[in-house]
Amino acid sequence: MQMPITKNKPICLTGYTLIETLFVLTITLGLFLFPSLSVSAWQKQMTIEQFFAQFESRIYATQKIAIVSQQATRIFYDQSKNQIVFDVPNPNLGWSTLEVPDEITVKQMEKLIFAAGTGNESSLQAYRFYWTNKRRTIVYQFQLGSGRYIKKIE
Repeated sequence: MQMPITKNKPICLTGYTLIETLFVLTITLGLFLFPSLSVSAWQKQMTIEQFFAQFESRIYATQKIAIVSQQATRIFYDQSKNQIVFDVPNPNLGWSTLEVPDEITVKQMEKLIFAAGTGNESSLQAYRFYWTNKRRTIVYQFQLGSGRYIKKIE
């Protein structure tokens, strides 16, 4: 048995046009840029949320230090440096200042003093922060005589 000999068909190689190449390049570039752009927005939001979490934990720590050390502690906003200062007896703790992110505007922040021994705060102060990107106001309203606060998001 003999196999029939067939002629090979000529292979026709066609090239990509400039438009097809640009289309593929645009799609590929979009696939690489999309994650980096979405991560950037996510990272900014996480920075703000971390700021508020640190602010709340430092309020609590400042109050505890007033109770334990039997010395008054205070919290105030330094507008020239755009930071919140936690004035405690041992300022070498490493967390005595908290930088306010650029996306946050401090609307109202009066000096807050926690009483020595009890940690109570009796001035009914409210701290107001405005989150520019989300167009939200975050309010920390301190309660009379307890040293506790209520967080409101408006």
